[in-house]
Amino acid sequence: MGGTMFLTYHEVAERFGITRDAAKILSRRKGWPKQPPNRRGGAVRVGVPDNFPGPGQGDKGDAGNAPTTVPGHIATDRSLVPPYVPPDVPAQGDLVPMSMHKEVIGTLQAQVEMLRADIATQQARHDAEMARQSAERDAQHREHVERILAQAATERSLWLERVDSAELRAERVEQRLDQVLDVLLNRQGQSWWSKLFGTSKRSDLG
Repeated sequence: MGGTMFLTYHEVAERFGITRDAAKILSRRKGWPKQPPNRRGGAVRVGVPDNFPGPGQGDKGDAGNAPTTVPGHIATDRSLVPPYVPPDVPAQGDLVPMSMHKEVIGTLQAQVEMLRADIATQQARHDAEMARQSAERDAQHREHVERILAQAATERSLWLERVDSAELRAERVEQRLDQVLDVLLNRQGQSWWSKLFGTSKRSDLG
């Protein structure tokens, strides 16, 4: 009595010279036992009897019934595609447990929350930097305005001093003019001044 070899679908395909999909169909038809992978992501193995006919022995056993292609593929010269091949539904051993789906979804949700928190942090840093730059610009503007106002106050003070000085000089000139006119009036007499200006008072000249 022969033993059983547990091979992957890829190894079964190479052993019988068929495609991997055809190896799955053959395994399902013969009811070969399946061995789940030892670790996540590992390959499923099927138990192939040692006495199962190999390549070239199709007339002596069931190996000739193993389809070499699946619907949609071109038939090879070994055999033709059966009239109807049922869709290749994954066996129970190939299905991913629901707990694994939940774990993956939970991991993705955690990553999304981390990304949202990182975005919020980056936005807060950006807003703080913009506020800092705005405050610096406002401070610079205030400083510039204060310098302009101080310069304007200094120039106004200097201008007032010049105005005061000009008014003092004008008063001194006016006083000197009064003195000169008084001298002229005393020297030339009343008739000369009346003839020249038509008045005898200095104040009437305006």
